[in-house]
Amino acid sequence: MFYMSKYTLMENKILNKKISSGAFKLYFILSSYCFGEKNICFPSQKYLAKKLDKSTRTVQRYTKELRECGLIEIEKGRRGINNYKVMYFKKSIYKNVVNKNKNFSKKNKSNVFCSFPQRSYDFEALEKKLLGWE
Repeated sequence: MFYMSKYTLMENKILNKKISSGAFKLYFILSSYCFGEKNICFPSQKYLAKKLDKSTRTVQRYTKELRECGLIEIEKGRRGINNYKVMYFKKSIYKNVVNKNKNFSKKNKSNVFCSFPQRSYDFEALEKKLLGWE
C-alpha cells in the first residue's frame, strides 16, 4: 500500500466554502489527522487549541462553523474527547493519487538525453587489446 507522508490532500470544493481562515486551518489540521482511507480523527480541543495557537473557546467556535457548513460531523467521545468525521474527505483523491503513482512507477522510463541505441562491445577482446595480449 502506498502512503504519502508529509502531505495532506484536500478537494478544491473546500476553498469555495465561505468559512473563516481559522476554521479553514482547523479543517486542514483535522483532515491531516485522517490517515490512509480513514475519515475520522479524535484530537482533543486542548490539543487543537495548542496547534492553532488559540483558546479552546475559539476552537469550539471554529468547530461549530465547520459543522454548520457540513464540513465535519462531531460525535461525543469518551473522556471529553470528540470524534471528528471529516466530510468531503480525500478518499477519492487518495485513490487517484495512489493509482497515478502506481501507474507512474510501472511506466518504462526512458532517458531523453540518452535515447539513441547503444553500441555492443566484446569486452573480452577489449580487455586483451588493453592488456597487450593481442
